[in-house]
Amino acid sequence: MCYGGRGRPVRARCQYLVRPDGAGRNAKDIQDTIARALNAALKSEALRSQLEKMGYEPLGGSPADFTRYIDAELKKWTEPPRWQA
Repeated sequence: MCYGGRGRPVRARCQYLVRPDGAGRNAKDIQDTIARALNAALKSEALRSQLEKMGYEPLGGSPADFTRYIDAELKKWTEPPRWQA
């Protein structure tokens, strides 16, 4: 659970599409094909509207963007807070 303004709890909704590591030698091609298809689908105003009504913020992006995001989140949530050091 995350906390928003004024200390009120806020639920974070995040959905990711990932593939298992070592999914074969064509895994990168498959990953790129799926990413292109998802990004193309997210250009649909009808789909974006439905996702936003459900509380999602459709972002899309490349597999490299996702890797950078996950790396930053892992660093943020695994390091001890500064006030604790």
